[in-house]
Amino acid sequence: MQKNRGVSRALIAAFLIPAFTQATAANPDETAAALSQLVINTRSAVAKNFTKPNKIWWLPDILYRHILAVNAVLPAAVAGAAFHPLNEEGVVVLKMLVREPRNEKNKPDSVEAQLFGDVLRTGQPAANSTAQYAYHARPIKAAAWCMRCHGEPRGGPDPFFPQFKKEGWKEGEIVGAATARVKR
Repeated sequence: MQKNRGVSRALIAAFLIPAFTQATAANPDETAAALSQLVINTRSAVAKNFTKPNKIWWLPDILYRHILAVNAVLPAAVAGAAFHPLNEEGVVVLKMLVREPRNEKNKPDSVEAQLFGDVLRTGQPAANSTAQYAYHARPIKAAAWCMRCHGEPRGGPDPFFPQFKKEGWKEGEIVGAATARVKR
């Protein structure tokens, strides 16, 4: 698994970063908007698979979920992992912001915090720009598949990661924002 990850990152570094840097320079605002939507789509696809039953009969369910988590196949981790080489280059930073982030990397900077508040207040996408970056944020709505780890009862243990507590989310509630920060 580690070997494949290294090959994938090498390919991304060789081909995707130069192409992406060029596209970003042409229109960072549109790039940020498209990437925030990509985070939403990726999160949905991964979460649906994460909540599917473990079909490996000899592997305990908790170990199956742990393997997914370690390999960054969690809804909140997958977008950042996929774009890790771009993040390292400082070209793109993707985050999934929620009120109580489980991952320290998902804490917002000051512009992201303002966009996060706008998204929570309005339920609509929001954008902002600075001299260095174009920002875009889209609302994250809690889906049925989120409830197992993040739903009720608030404060109860996450069934897969007991070190975390459930946040008490309700299906359909806007619980966060998928953000993209793109270097100008």
